[in-house]
Amino acid sequence: MYIYVVTVTYKVPIAQIMEAAPAHREYLQSFYDDQTILFSGIQCTKTGGVIVMRSDNDTRVQELIDKDPFYTLGLASYDWVSFEARKAQPYIEEWIHGK
Repeated sequence: MYIYVVTVTYKVPIAQIMEAAPAHREYLQSFYDDQTILFSGIQCTKTGGVIVMRSDNDTRVQELIDKDPFYTLGLASYDWVSFEARKAQPYIEEWIHGK
């Protein structure tokens, strides 16, 4: 299982982001429900967001991006890095390994 840190960069003023935020959060909920996403949120600078998730491959990440309202409405762009977690706090080990 790989960990992905997805960075979201807003392409429009924050007011437009806030209008679309409820649809974005609703969309992400299914990824929370199946434990794909560990957490997500807006950057402190209000210029983008971050999503931390797990997957066996890049396909699931691209699926999340392609259907996200922020992306489909042209409000944000996305980048990510993936890595294999080698060490973690005990309380998160099960999530990392997909248990």
